[in-house]
Amino acid sequence: MHGDTTVGFEVMPSNVKFTADHLKLVSEEWDYRQPSPQAAAWKAWAKKHLVQRHPIVFFPMCKGDQHVCYPGSCPNGGACDHVESMYGIFSEHPLDDLTVYDTDVVVHTSNQDCYPYYRQMVTLEDTTAMESNCASAEPGWGRNEMYPCIDSSVTYGLAVTGLAVNGTAGTTSLVVDVKYEPNVREGDSPMAVNGNVTVTGLAVGGSYTIYRYVGTETLPSNAGAQFRARMMSTANMSKPVTADSEGEARWLNMPTFSSDEAVYHFAVAN
Repeated sequence: MHGDTTVGFEVMPSNVKFTADHLKLVSEEWDYRQPSPQAAAWKAWAKKHLVQRHPIVFFPMCKGDQHVCYPGSCPNGGACDHVESMYGIFSEHPLDDLTVYDTDVVVHTSNQDCYPYYRQMVTLEDTTAMESNCASAEPGWGRNEMYPCIDSSVTYGLAVTGLAVNGTAGTTSLVVDVKYEPNVREGDSPMAVNGNVTVTGLAVGGSYTIYRYVGTETLPSNAGAQFRARMMSTANMSKPVTADSEGEARWLNMPTFSSDEAVYHFAVAN
């Protein structure tokens, strides 16, 4: 694998599930052992998760790159050059219709800049020759990541469905003000991060507490009433909130945290 025990190891298909598990994330990995070609089934799997607002880690190929994985990092003989995230979907059809339509549009990152990229589902796959959907993509680092293609033969991906904590309330999201994080592995100093938390799907007028935990070791596995005392003892901080008329609660302008920390937030009903 690319990396070492000092700076860490790159996330690849062979260790992405291991990584999610050790970050205490609940996830579903795409079954890359399925018969080939896998692209059509992969897109159906991806749409199923995107309509539920589950972000996806995927491993595309980039025009002009070698499409050769590190030894042992692409099981079942697939190909990839990069790791990106996919986090949104648009459709001309109701989103409870999980049929993949050519005109469905997904939103993905490049993992090179801070822009969203919009792609029709029909354009996502190609062979390692990159002479079909990615034929006109611009080759070269800093450009080819913006229009990649998944391997039509054997594809990889992982959908994050939540935190490995039982008893939480609603769905929590965190928006931060950071565009580029300091690279602490290369000696940069970490920076203070400002953030706002929003929790949706709560009972209107309900009383809740939003908890913050710093580090995976402090994150509890249960958030029920019988675990409340232990939860409070390991939490970094908390804030009581009340759900508004739309069943949402917010923690705005919260105290900063460090960019080199793993920080978790979730809500619990009082």
